[in-house]
Amino acid sequence: MRRNWYYRMLFTYIPILIIVSFCLLFIYFRSLSLMNRDQALQANERMASDVAQQLDGILRSINDLITRESMDEAVTSFFSARGQADDFTTYKAFTKVNDLLAYHEIIDSIYLVHALREDMISNYKAMPLAQFYDRDYVERSFQDGRFNVWSLPRTLPNPNRPLQVITLKKQARISDPSGMIIVNVNLNKIKQLLVNSYQADVTQIRILDEQGTLLLDNGKGEQRKNDEVLSSRLMAVTGWTVQTGFNQAGFYEMASLWLDAGTILAILFVVIGSASIVIMTRRHYRPVQQIMQRILTSPTGLDWTTGANHNEMKVIDQAIAQMVQYSSQLEQKYKKEQLRNGQHLLREVLLGTRRMEQSLWEEWQKLSGFGEQLQEAQALVVEIDDPRSFSRNFSIKDQALLKFALENVLQEWLKQEEGHCEIVWVTESRLCGVVLRTNGGDSSLFLTNAEQFRAWVGTNMKLTITIGCGRPLSVQSGLQESFRQAQEALQYKIILGTDRVISYENVYRGDKNDLQVHLSVIQSLVSALSQGEPTWRDHLQRLQEIIKLGWLNREMALQLISYANYMLDKHAGKLPSELNRSWKEQWQHELDQAMEENDTLDGIFANYSRIFSEMEHAVKLARHANKHHATMTSVKSFIEDHYSDPGLSLEMLSDKFEVSDKYLSKLFKEEFGSNFVDFLAKLRIEHGKKLLENEDNTISDIAAKVGYTTTITFSRAFKRQEGMTPSAYRALYFT
Repeated sequence: MRRNWYYRMLFTYIPILIIVSFCLLFIYFRSLSLMNRDQALQANERMASDVAQQLDGILRSINDLITRESMDEAVTSFFSARGQADDFTTYKAFTKVNDLLAYHEIIDSIYLVHALREDMISNYKAMPLAQFYDRDYVERSFQDGRFNVWSLPRTLPNPNRPLQVITLKKQARISDPSGMIIVNVNLNKIKQLLVNSYQADVTQIRILDEQGTLLLDNGKGEQRKNDEVLSSRLMAVTGWTVQTGFNQAGFYEMASLWLDAGTILAILFVVIGSASIVIMTRRHYRPVQQIMQRILTSPTGLDWTTGANHNEMKVIDQAIAQMVQYSSQLEQKYKKEQLRNGQHLLREVLLGTRRMEQSLWEEWQKLSGFGEQLQEAQALVVEIDDPRSFSRNFSIKDQALLKFALENVLQEWLKQEEGHCEIVWVTESRLCGVVLRTNGGDSSLFLTNAEQFRAWVGTNMKLTITIGCGRPLSVQSGLQESFRQAQEALQYKIILGTDRVISYENVYRGDKNDLQVHLSVIQSLVSALSQGEPTWRDHLQRLQEIIKLGWLNREMALQLISYANYMLDKHAGKLPSELNRSWKEQWQHELDQAMEENDTLDGIFANYSRIFSEMEHAVKLARHANKHHATMTSVKSFIEDHYSDPGLSLEMLSDKFEVSDKYLSKLFKEEFGSNFVDFLAKLRIEHGKKLLENEDNTISDIAAKVGYTTTITFSRAFKRQEGMTPSAYRALYFT
């Protein structure tokens, strides 16, 4: 090659460089500064408006939800109850509070408070207002009398989990100022929304209260010296101010100030550069020679013949064009792979935070590379059993390695299905797999392969898993539904056990609305335990059996167990002070811990049995210390032996044991926690239930055998205790 390009570059571009460089440098930097400033202001205006609208929308939707749900029967029944609310009303209100809590993840807690009765219900338990850790705020709220407003941030005095919240206070009923609904919203969750939506390294968002005090931001919570607030918006719901700006915004102001000085320096650099070009062009031409040599000796496929008149830049241009074309092909392929493995998109669709619109679905299917139309979707959810033990037994590094291995094994297994597969972690312990097929798949084969995958994990990895499988449904519209079915199937792990495959098609979802039988067993269990009777074991076993037979999922089973804890807490107040103290300081905490740390019903009830044994022993010791215990034990034994006598009464017992009937009634109440009439009726009904389980006995015969003179009296007493007639109970038993 000759130096024709060297001379062309040297004598052609120097004049142009001097003139154009100066003009372009000045115009470019000045225009760029103004344009960036305008764009930054517009972007921050939109950003501040979006943040204010987003937070206002969330808080307004919570306000509307509470207003609407305050008219629900479960809530109105609790506030309209005269005197202490009955257990069933309390349970329905407790269930409704937990349903409301699931409306939005930023809601931390909800209270239903009745000032006159001085009792309340939260999403954790029902209790007297005097024992509630947030009592001071509730009492101030009644004194303040301001409702339907959001409070300033405050620290929730929860001894187990103190956190910053804002609180919505609503009057339960306009005509009754004694009822109030309180909703606490977690400020950390609101901050997390900002962190997830906007990058803190680039954009700073601050929220200030009405006095200008900083409440939270999406960064470290403090304003840097060089940061600039470019826009602000006032929130309609709370009156707070949203401020937005760019981190290190002062840098752009500094650049603008030094722009004029930079222009002068640019002229100087052009002069120096012109002189340098003459020197450096010769030196820089050598790499061009080397590039040309590499092009000519590489298999480029170009029609090139070495000669003096050939243009080197044309050859380089052709080589670069080939490289750009190849790079573009790689980029397209990478984008397709990214869309195929679009875990973030799939996770949003499955969790319901984003809808899979038709246009988005068609684009995703087109880029996935499938020539045929996808017809069917089926999802499964793999859950790591006992995630608390998993976190305790393995380091963070080992946990990551095990999860990575679990992902890859599931990916390989799903590839055996005919179709496209996706893998995504939906929670810390739950891995979702989705199969998209072009035609109908074999559901039984899908379950068989899932069982093989579960067995492989149990054999080769130091953990066990439970798999919930949804049904194969129509693609796009059924993708989220199949995932929901798999999630629901996992809810039955509490009764079926861990380390298994649970199919949505095989779980029983019958009528679970009749709670009278469950509540009756719970009441019998609590009554026996509070009296130190060993029959609590039978009632506990019965409760476990009816939960399993009723196919209650985890949520419903835990609600029933929580209700049993609530009933025990009520009865604990009637026990001697030492037993009541043991309940508050030890047993209550152990029961709650057993419910939280066990995945299966067997595990929960095994811990409950151990704790109840300790309680039974303590109650017996306290009972025997009572000087009237021996007498009342004899009275109880006499009642149990003569319950079938229609003439059995307090007067008969008074004559037999030589104790006045009024004093005997008082001792009976103190010893057994119920009056004589209710105790006798419950004893007769329990024996009647056993006789009803034999079809050879007529209802009239059973009434006579348990001490009732007429069938009508027996039926009324039976329905009052069990919530159904003897005939209905017999039909339910033999169904």
